[in-house]
Amino acid sequence: MDSRGKAGKATLKPEALRALVALLLLTSAIWAFSLSPVFHISNIIVRGNYFSEPDFLAETLDPDKLGNIFLVSAKGLKGRLQKHPWIQDVKIKRRLPQTLEVYLTETHPVAALVTGNGFILLNEKGLAIAKSDQLSPYGVPALTLDMLVPFQIGEELKIPGLKGALQILNQFALTGLPISISEANLSLDLQLVLYCKGGSIIEWGSLERRQEKIDILQVILSEGAADLDGAFLINLSNSTGPSVKFEPVK
Repeated sequence: MDSRGKAGKATLKPEALRALVALLLLTSAIWAFSLSPVFHISNIIVRGNYFSEPDFLAETLDPDKLGNIFLVSAKGLKGRLQKHPWIQDVKIKRRLPQTLEVYLTETHPVAALVTGNGFILLNEKGLAIAKSDQLSPYGVPALTLDMLVPFQIGEELKIPGLKGALQILNQFALTGLPISISEANLSLDLQLVLYCKGGSIIEWGSLERRQEKIDILQVILSEGAADLDGAFLINLSNSTGPSVKFEPVK
C-alpha cells in the first residue's frame, strides 16, 4: 500500500509514530535519570599508590570537579594523572552509582642521584621522578657523577652513559645477588664502580657486556665459590679477566 499523502510526501503510520514517540520519551527519561544527583561521583578509591603526592591526587580526583559518573572522561582523567612523574599507568573502573576505582602503577626508582641539596630519584630510563632528602623510604643506591648535572623533575636526564649505568643497577637488584649496593659512581670516561654495604667494592668498568659481568658475579658470589666474609674487591674491568682480592678495602 502506498504510504504517501496527496502531495506525494512520506507519512508515518500511527504504529510507527507511537513507537518513535515512546523511544524519544524513554531516551529522555534515561538521560534525565543518568544526570540526576544519584550518579554524581562522591566516592573515589585509589589503589596502588605509595609515593605519589597526596595533594596532587586529591586535586586531580576531587569529586566536585569530576561530576557525573557517566560523563567523566576516563581517558582525560588518565592523561591528567600520568602527567605526574611517579605515575606510569592508570586504570579506571566505574562502580555505579557513585564510585570510581583508580588503579595506579607507579614507576620504579633504581637510583638516587646525589646533588648539593639532597637526592633526585631516577628510574631506569633516567627520568627525574622526585626530590628527596633521604633514601631510606626507597631502598635504592646513591649515584654520584663526576660532573654537574642540570635536571628538571618530570624530564629524562641527558647524560652520556647514565641509562646504561641505571640499567646495570636495575638488573643487579633483580638478579638477587647476595650483596647490596649502597652507592655507585660513574666517571667522566664512563667507568662504573659499585660500593657494597659492608665496605666491599666492585670495579665494574665499562658499561658494555652487562649480562656477561652479571653472570661472572653470580659465579663468584655463589655459595661455595669463595669465602667472601668481610670486605673484598672484585675487578671486572680487566681485559685479561676478573680478579678478586680478599684484603679489607679501605
